[in-house]
Formats: sequence, C-alpha cells, structure tokens
Amino acid sequence: MWESYGRWVLLLLSLKTILASSTCQNATITSCEECMAVDPDCIWCSDPLDENELKKVNKVRCRSRNAPGNCRTFIQPKSDTDYIDPMEQSLMPRKVNITLRRNFPYNVSLEFTRPEYANIDLFYLLDLSHSMQKYMNYVKEFFPTLVDRMRVFAVDPNNDDSRNDDQFRIGFGAFVDRPVAPFFYDHPAHIKNPCARDGNNRICSPTFTFDITSRLTSNVERTKKDLTSMSTSDNIDPSEAVLDAILQSIRCERDSGVGWHSGAFKLLVVTTDASYKAAGDGLIGGLFNANDGQCHKGANWPFYETNIDYPSIGQIYEAVEGSGVGIYFLTIPSSNNQVNPLDAYKELAKILPNAEAGLLSSNGGENEYGEAIDMIVAAYEKMAEKVLLRGSANHPDHLHVVVYKKCGKDEDYVKCEDINKCLCEKVAKKEKVNFMIEYTWNEDCPEGDCMPFEQEFSIFGTDETTHAGIHFLNHCDCQGDSNPPSYIKCQNGKYHCGECACDEGFEGALCECADSNDIAEDLEHCAPPIEDFLLELSLCSGKGTCECGKCACNKEDTGFRVDGEFCECDTSVCPSTGGMECSGHGTCDCKSTLCACDEGWEGKDCACSSDVSGCMVGGVECAGNGECECGVCRCKQTSFGYYDPNDNCQTYIDTCDTIQDCALCLYAAKDQNSLEDGSDFVVREECGNKCPDDFKDLQMRKDGSYVLKNAPLHFTEESKVQEEGNDMQRCTYMTIVDGESCTLEAFMARKNDDEKTESNIIIGAPDCNLFPINAASLSILVFLAFLVIGLIILLISWFGIWYYRRKEYLDHKKALEANQYKQNPLYTEPVTEHSAF
Repeated sequence: MWESYGRWVLLLLSLKTILASSTCQNATITSCEECMAVDPDCIWCSDPLDENELKKVNKVRCRSRNAPGNCRTFIQPKSDTDYIDPMEQSLMPRKVNITLRRNFPYNVSLEFTRPEYANIDLFYLLDLSHSMQKYMNYVKEFFPTLVDRMRVFAVDPNNDDSRNDDQFRIGFGAFVDRPVAPFFYDHPAHIKNPCARDGNNRICSPTFTFDITSRLTSNVERTKKDLTSMSTSDNIDPSEAVLDAILQSIRCERDSGVGWHSGAFKLLVVTTDASYKAAGDGLIGGLFNANDGQCHKGANWPFYETNIDYPSIGQIYEAVEGSGVGIYFLTIPSSNNQVNPLDAYKELAKILPNAEAGLLSSNGGENEYGEAIDMIVAAYEKMAEKVLLRGSANHPDHLHVVVYKKCGKDEDYVKCEDINKCLCEKVAKKEKVNFMIEYTWNEDCPEGDCMPFEQEFSIFGTDETTHAGIHFLNHCDCQGDSNPPSYIKCQNGKYHCGECACDEGFEGALCECADSNDIAEDLEHCAPPIEDFLLELSLCSGKGTCECGKCACNKEDTGFRVDGEFCECDTSVCPSTGGMECSGHGTCDCKSTLCACDEGWEGKDCACSSDVSGCMVGGVECAGNGECECGVCRCKQTSFGYYDPNDNCQTYIDTCDTIQDCALCLYAAKDQNSLEDGSDFVVREECGNKCPDDFKDLQMRKDGSYVLKNAPLHFTEESKVQEEGNDMQRCTYMTIVDGESCTLEAFMARKNDDEKTESNIIIGAPDCNLFPINAASLSILVFLAFLVIGLIILLISWFGIWYYRRKEYLDHKKALEANQYKQNPLYTEPVTEHSAF
C-alpha cells in the first residue's frame, strides 16, 4: 500500500512544477517580455551564449521558476508595492506605488479607522412664503439649537487647533416659487412687493425661486446672526419650489453654489409648511423646457426660472445618491385649514436615499422642536456608522480591479459589487475596517503601450484619500545589457537579456544574416559531413532550417530540445518524466543518451530529489519508521499494519481497523449475493463505498471469498498467522447477528501470478452467544449489581429505623394521654370544710 501512497504524494508535489514548466518552456516564446506575460511562474534565463553556442540561435530561455535547469542568472520580476508616504491618517496607506506583472493578481490592503470627530456640512433650506411669517421667530430659535447639537459631533472640545473648528460648517438658503404666472402676482404693482395685494403697507421681498443667503462657513456665530435678518416673500400657489431648491443646493457645489466640502458629511435640512412642485407642474406657467437636473445658478439663472420646468423626483434621486447628501424634511401645518404636508414628504423620503421626514411644530409653540432635532441627530449617527469606500473607475480596460471588504475583525473578506460603492455598516467610533484591492493585468495594452495611471480611493465623509500609482512590467530590465560579453557583438541589433535582439530584416545569433546572402553557400554549410554515418543525410538532420549558413533547429512546443551544430541531438532520447528533458532537472547527452542531473536531483531521469528535508520529523528521517527515497518516505510495514506515509511514518495504522466496516458489510452481503452456478458478480454498491479505495474491483465468488483483481498489496510477505497451511492475516470483529453477540473472523489471502495480484477476503462462520456479553460488559454489569444491592440495603435500613422511632413516639404519646387525669390514691386534700348549721 505504501507504494501507492508514495506515488500519489510525489505526483502531487511535482504536478504544479510540471504544468508550469510545460507552459513556460515554450519554443514559440522568443523574448523576455513575452515570457513574463505567459505565467506568473515563468522566468527568463539571461545567461549569455557561450562562444561555442553562437550557432544555437534557438536556445529556449523561458523557464519555470521551479525548474530553471542549468541557468545561472535569470529575470523574474514580481508584482510589488512601494509605500512612499508614511504619514499617518485614518485611511492607510496614504500613497502607494504598485508594479504589476501580466496575469499575476496582486492585492493591496487598505485600513480605515473611524475617527471620533467627523467633518460636517450643515445647510438649512427655509420656505420664505407668506404663510411662514408667523413661524419665523420660532424657526430662528430652532436653527441655532440644531447647530449647537450637531457641533459636538465635529469639534473636539479638547483640541485648540484652529483647524478643529473648520470641521463644522453651516450655511442657509431660502426658496418660494417660480416668478411666473399663475404662481406669483404678475401685476406691476405687486412684482416688487407681493404683499401689497392685501391693502396694507407691509413690505416683503419679491418672489424668487431659490437663493443662497449664506454659503457654508465655519463662522457659526455670524451665520446665526445672518439668519435673524431674513424676511418672507409671497406667492399665489400653495405648493412651493422645494425640489428646485434641493437640486440646485446639491448640484451647485463651487463658486456660485453652496460650497460643499468634498470630505464631509453633507446634511440638508428643509423646513416648509407646503407641498412641492415636480416635473410637469410648470406647464401651466409656460415652462415647456424639460429640466436637465444640473446646476443653473449663475448667468443663466433668470432663463432657468422663467423657461425650464421643475425637476422630477428621479432627478432628485440621482443627485442625492451621487452626492451622499442626507435630507431631512421638517414640516409645519399650513395656516390654511391646518393642512399638514408631512404625509407628502414622508412618501418622498421613502423614495430618496438618506432621507427622513418629521414634524417641526404642530402650532408653533416654544420648545416643540426637540423631537425634530432628535430625529436629525439620530439620522446623522446612523449615516456616520456607514463606512463607504469609493474608488475612481478610471482604470484602463486591460486592468481588472476588484474590491473586497472586511467589516469586522472576526469576519471574512467579501467581494463588493462596485468599486465605487463598498459599504460597511454599524461601524463604531475608533473601530477598524479593512479593504483589499485586487489588481490583475490580464489583457494586451492598446497599441502595445501600457502607460502608468493613478487611481484614488476615499472614504465618504472624510477628506482622506489613498492614491495608488499603477505601473506595468512590460519591459525586462536586464543588468547585463550595458556590458555584454566581448565575443557577442550584435551586428544589426542590440544585446538584450542574454542574446541579440535583431533589427528588422536581420537574424542569426549575432544578427549577422541578411536576406542578400548567397543561398547555395548557406545550404552547403548546413549539410552534415557524409562520413558521419550517425547523421541523417539531409539539411540540419531534417530537424531544422538553414539560416545564414547555420542550422536553426526546430523549436518544439514541448519540454525537449533539438540541439547540435546540425540539429542532430534530440534530447527526448534520454530518460525523462513529465514530458521534459531529464524531467526538467538535468541536461541530456545525446551521444550517451544519459542525463547529467542538476544539483539536488538523482536517478536515471533526474526525477528523484535527493533533498530529505521533507522527510524529517523532529530531526529523525521518517520518524525512524522508514527510509526517504526521492524526497518521499517509504514506511515500514509489520505483520498487522503499516506506518502512514502521509505524515512521514509517524502514525501506525492497523490493517484490521481500516477494513472493519468493509468486512462486516461483506458478511451481510454474503448470503444475499450467493449464486448456484459459482459465477462472479460485483458486490452491491454500498459495500464498495465502505471498503478502501483500491477495493473498487471487488467481486464475490460462490465459495464465500471476495477477490480483488489487479489490486495493490494490502499485506506484506511477513503477514502470516500461526495457522497451519495458511499464509494470510486474520482479523477478529465483534458484531450483533439476529440479537446475538457474534465473533466474526475475516482472513486475508494473497496470490501473485505473472505480475498479476489478487487479494482474497474470506469471511468465516460467526461464533455467536445468546447474550452479547464480553469482559467489559460483564464488569459493568457486576458493578451495577453491587450498586443496586447497596442502595436496596440502605433503603431497608432507613425504613427500619424510621419505623422503630415512629413506634416509640406513638407509645410515648399514648402513655401521656392515659395518665393525664388519674389521681394519686395516697393523696389527701389539705382543705376541710365545717358548717354550723
């Protein structure tokens, strides 16, 4: 059996080497750059040609890393990472340069620690229609309170650095409706002062769509003060341009916009007492141009207000999703019939990402905004617990990028669906999250040019990024290129990685051959000498072509070489294993057909490793229970078992134990499968599953023996039982047959005839007893019997004592009752009575 295990172990160890070698050692690979693109295990032999090898223009230089042959120097560039900016930040590393090799997946790890304080941008959008006039003082109190509550999440009170305050910025804007009829008062007297329509002298601002009153700034106190100076306007229609204000607030980030910080949590709080207008609602006012969902604050703003329709909910969704802004709708019941628009905004919040809707006040009373602030704080904390990694998707088509996430220290890496949206949720402050970026360069670069590029990864809500510079190993950098051997003078080319890289139109070991050479003279130099009868009388021995007067031997797409001045040497004549010259570990001498093995290898085919390190167990070869051959332990066997070669002969395996289930199953199948004519047939499938793997050809005969045809040996020549006339091993098993305890014997016999092996299993008749009692069972029963008897004695003793004590108590009680009212007969009453009458 150990021979079978040994072969399998050796095969598994050499399988990867053989596959890589056959892939790399391909005669069609003629340059180092091509070799690097074949397989990650390929290396390029950069040894320069010897002087006597200058005619060998077909030297196979692409080799396997595990089978470099007799190569002394080789090129084996690997994918690598260079961390060039060690500055610490929440997202590490800060900057990294990655060098990629073709078809070699390479991983880069990122680690993010959620900071205790975050960057927060809070922008407040306020409805300034006339119906909000009565709530203005209330709103001006609400917003500063909200600011104070949110500031604690961004500003560290123990940090005196001025940059600490910059982490929290606030701003506000306002909206009413489009200044077009019938949404506003277009009478000339009412355009500048819409409030003049009610006949009083109140002055208010002209109707406007959306305005940024205060851009985002870290000067919190000034912004609070600016809010107090805001005044209302007026319009006709009860619904407002809420979606317009939201869209322009998100889309207009720079210059004329809100001024969102790219590395901050963006919060947008909207307060109104009215519903909103969406796409299509502007048609009644002549707004026939569809909204494009982009920023229009600037020079074309007047045209936008009076000609372009309101945005759709879908455009708002795209803007919110792309920016990551959290929107919080706070409504106040309308003064007209006390209608509350909260229901409309709750439905809108269900559609939009990162959106919530709640009631700011029911009647504008003081201190009613506590629940609204709590809602915004809770929604922000939920948003801040999400760690979202975003990667720029600008990588070229020939580069495959995959992102994996590990959201907890006890979790495994999980593939993210999109490199721009890799999300971990419920991440606590100061908790670490890991990401892994896998790069694979798996396609040809356009026009053969792989230009480096830079990719950026960032965590949403922070201003920290990781810059990854990607470079491609599309050129071999051989150290000897600038100083080639003196005898190698490339005539029409350049020396590169051990040989001449010829210019176009030239060939040969020294690029000395051009198309203008005399063909007849060239052919004469390629013909072997006639007196050498060992050579074929043909150009280049029929195994090559004549180029520039020299034989260029055929480059076989195998692990063998065709070599020699006239291609007379085919290295397949030497012993080999795995389809490679001398098994990939030596050089073939065609004249003697013998292999010259490389150091560390031996055997006729150089397939046997002389390294015994893999056989050592605690400094002892094969644990002292075998010998190391070809780097694999050949374990000892005994009369009743063998040492396991899978653990270098450390574990002893009893043969009877390994076939117990098989033997019992065969006994059960014996009566069912007997045939009168004595013909062989395959045992039922369940026995085949219980028997060892090499019992797959098991058959049963009428005489009760089971035959293994051409099976590996399970028993050695020493496996004998002290039975007269028998050369077999006996195994004894305990089993239950029809409720009786039976001893079943199985004998293993073996036949060897003309290199054909048969192993017979003979199942004997069982020796059964009525009760399945053995020595162990009997001992347990005796112990239990003594235990039960002891318990019975204790119970009887306890009951006797209890009965005796109870009897004494009852007798004593009875005696007391009998003597309670009897007088002493000797007692005389000391008092006498006398009467005078």
